[in-house]
Amino acid sequence: MAVSPRIVLSGQNIEKTYLEGKTPLTIFSNLQFELFSSEFVAIVGSSGAGKTTLLNILGGLDKPTSGDVLIGGQNVHRLAERKRCQLRNREIGFVYQFHHLLPEFSALENVVMPVLVGKSMNLKTGRAKAQELLERVGLSERLHHKPAQLSGGERQRVAIARALVNDPSCVLMDEPTGNLDEHTALEVQALMQELIGQFTTSFVVVTHDLHLAKTADRIFRLETGVLKATDKSSF
Repeated sequence: MAVSPRIVLSGQNIEKTYLEGKTPLTIFSNLQFELFSSEFVAIVGSSGAGKTTLLNILGGLDKPTSGDVLIGGQNVHRLAERKRCQLRNREIGFVYQFHHLLPEFSALENVVMPVLVGKSMNLKTGRAKAQELLERVGLSERLHHKPAQLSGGERQRVAIARALVNDPSCVLMDEPTGNLDEHTALEVQALMQELIGQFTTSFVVVTHDLHLAKTADRIFRLETGVLKATDKSSF
């Protein structure tokens, strides 16, 4: 009997509403989302549609107005702040359009930082894991370079390694190639495809890059508050 894939992340009946003065502005409501193990999902949509807001809610960085987000079966927004941070550190990796590396630390030190924060392994093991990941993303000769000494593509490679260091169940990426020139973006995209094939981690990418989106297992479009599965042939 075939085993159903495990759900690693789900959003159930998600609503996000802001107040503009006294007027409520609903970004989306009754939104449903499921991410399965070892899956690569892309979310596309026009600017201002709420893609980054949705990603932040799914990652436990922002709270929905109503609805539930389950990470590894735990309702993240019903946890106390400390428990929520621990769950994020253990189960979720983040990659942003801007790498958000700490400028005073080397590439190796930046990658090992989530290990230090979450105490997921001892420092020696963490440094070895960080070095291995940096080597896998092609930065074996840049371990001790600081962000200012790295190119844009190299900095994003460090950010990807950092997102993977704790072996999270999923990695959430917000426009990971959006701040790169076309050539570098294609290099980072190729690296992502290689890593997705090597890790059991699931990936969710928010992107305007339709070429990147087409490489995903599933594509969703977020428009006018509705998240819908989209066929690749429509691109």
